[in-house]
Amino acid sequence: MSDQVRSIQTDAGEITVRGLAPKTLQALGTLFPRVGWIEDQGCRLLALLPIHGPRVLQGFRTGYGWYPPNEREAVENLLPMKRLMIIEAAAAFRSRGFQGVLMPAACLTGTPGWHCQLGELLFLRSRGPLARSLVHGDPIRGYEDVFGPGATDVLLSFVGEMCTACKASLNWKIVVDDLEPCPANWSGAHWRADIVLVNDEVVVIRPKLTPDDPLLPVLVGAGITEIQHVPSVLVMHTSEAAMARRSRRRCSAWLGGNHVITT
Repeated sequence: MSDQVRSIQTDAGEITVRGLAPKTLQALGTLFPRVGWIEDQGCRLLALLPIHGPRVLQGFRTGYGWYPPNEREAVENLLPMKRLMIIEAAAAFRSRGFQGVLMPAACLTGTPGWHCQLGELLFLRSRGPLARSLVHGDPIRGYEDVFGPGATDVLLSFVGEMCTACKASLNWKIVVDDLEPCPANWSGAHWRADIVLVNDEVVVIRPKLTPDDPLLPVLVGAGITEIQHVPSVLVMHTSEAAMARRSRRRCSAWLGGNHVITT
């Protein structure tokens, strides 16, 4: 996988696409409850499972303001833009010396008919604090216990980069209302992820990566000119049987304190 290299020309410039390195694949297994291979219509896909049996991937949810029910459709329409801002934040975050695995997802919270909130859902396995942090304060034990050593530093620094990206893109005055744990399968959260950071490497989650994928020029525009990719999907099923019944895929080879954010 890792010896495959190709270049794709985008409107923003060229991007180099490498196959998935073995150490990257191994690192993904430290975050997701299950990682493995499935087949779909003759194509071999890497499946990333946030849920496997009783194991559920835990996330860190952020939220910016609450919107009344009559504005839900307008907020839903902002979700694709939020996904693009996550790429910009991730590009800046890479320079901070991250060690671990981080999947940032755009997240819409709230059920129809009730107030809703736009933010992120950050899935993390940290291996230490950042070399260059935005955070000034002591570690929060709850964050460190769930997401690994240095998690306080990593999570709050990424939130800081998100605030900067939102200000730059929309000229919003950003007020962070919620910072709380949130499991991947919480029914009140609708989330979408496009990338996973493994240290400073960017792994793109796509069943197929084509030159016309709108994600590619966004990556290049943000300064990310090299990525890793293998045909891949996020699978939100609780069992192999349910997955096979619904998608008719064959499963195989499973791998198994106070803080100030400076922006």
